[in-house]
Amino acid sequence: MKLPITFFRAAQVALAVFVLSSTLAAAQFPGSGTGGGGRQRGGDKGGMPRTAPDKAASHGAIAIDPLAAIYRELPSLKVDMKITPEQMTAWNAFADGVREANNAAINRARRAAMTRPRDDAGDAPSALQMFSTLAEEDAQRAETMLGVKVKITALVASLTTDQRRMFDRRIALAQQEPLNNF
Repeated sequence: MKLPITFFRAAQVALAVFVLSSTLAAAQFPGSGTGGGGRQRGGDKGGMPRTAPDKAASHGAIAIDPLAAIYRELPSLKVDMKITPEQMTAWNAFADGVREANNAAINRARRAAMTRPRDDAGDAPSALQMFSTLAEEDAQRAETMLGVKVKITALVASLTTDQRRMFDRRIALAQQEPLNNF
C-alpha cells in the first residue's frame, strides 16, 4: 500500500511540533526529569545551583536570620515534641527568650530602614551615631542571647532523650534554607 505524500508531510510536521514543544517544555522546566518536583536539591527556581557545589552547599544554604528561623519553628516543634505540662514552664521561658531576641532583630531592621537617607538633604544620622547605635543593639542582643542560653539549658535538662533528639534535629534543620526556596 502506498501512502500519499501529504501523509508523510503531516507526519514530519507532527514530529517537528512534538520536538519543538518538548524542547520548550524542557527549557521552561529545567530538571523536570527528576520525577515530580522539578527542582533538584540545591537549585534555585530555575534549577541552577545557588552556590558552588561544595560540602556546605550540599546541606542547603544557611538561614539568613537563624533566630527568626528558630522562632518560626517553635509552634510546630512544641506540638511535635509533645511538651508535657511539667515541661511547659521551661518551654515558655525558652520561647519567650527566642521571641524577645527575634523582636530585637526585627526592630533593628526597621530602624535601619528608617535611617536611610531619603534624598541629599542631609537627613541621615552621622556615621558615629550609626555605629554607636549598632554597638548598643549588638550588646543588647548578646545579653538577650545569653539569657536564652540559660533558658535553653533548663529546657534541655527537662526533655526526654527522644524529645532532645527531635529538638536538636529540628533546630539544626531550621538553620537550613527551607524547602529549597519553595
